[in-house]
Amino acid sequence: MSRWPWLIAVLCIAFVQAGCARPAPRSNVALSINSTTPSTKGTPPTSTAVKLPQPPPETLPPPPPIAYTKDNPGIISGQVLTADGRGVADAVAWLEKGARTATAPGVELQLIQKEGEFRPRIQAGRKGSQLKLLCADEKASFKAMGVGDFNIRLTQGKHMLQTLERVGLIEVRSELKPEQVAYLWVFDHPFFTLTDSTGRFRLPAVEPGDYTLVLWHAGREPQRKQLRISLQERWGAEVEWQMPD
Repeated sequence: MSRWPWLIAVLCIAFVQAGCARPAPRSNVALSINSTTPSTKGTPPTSTAVKLPQPPPETLPPPPPIAYTKDNPGIISGQVLTADGRGVADAVAWLEKGARTATAPGVELQLIQKEGEFRPRIQAGRKGSQLKLLCADEKASFKAMGVGDFNIRLTQGKHMLQTLERVGLIEVRSELKPEQVAYLWVFDHPFFTLTDSTGRFRLPAVEPGDYTLVLWHAGREPQRKQLRISLQERWGAEVEWQMPD
């Protein structure tokens, strides 16, 4: 019998065994690692806590200012009366303590000489406002005293502007007619007003606090009253003021 069939069979068996020993192809799948500690017998696995940086605490804005409504306006109002109970018109009322502002809100005041009189005779305005002097007569003279500093003469139909730069009382007189006089109070805050024909007045709303209310009328010294405005006084303060004889 020929040896070739036997030799071929041995070679085929060797080739098959060599192919089975070839290494398995490398996997492209990535391994996933978590933070769990490998467990030991009888002990449950534990996890490692990771602390993240905390954002800074939120800064709260300051509370809004008190909004006064019709139920709590902080209003100071009242009436000025004569000894026999009649209302005093054109008295000036103001607060000595108020929110100070240096500039005026763009209000223009006027003082006109007409028919030999200054009109209006009493008024009040803000520091920095413009005062327009006008002449409706043939000629007019405006000489300021007090915190005013002007001396102006005008002819009919002419006018001139003056800036109110200082706080206090301006007394305006005429060099042509010395008994002719007008008064102008200048303030650096908005808490002032004039009484109406019945003697009543009403100041803008104020925040809670202690205030000095001042009252002035032509030919009299200023009078003062101490007031306290609190949140419990829902309608502010009501003042009745009798002018001395």
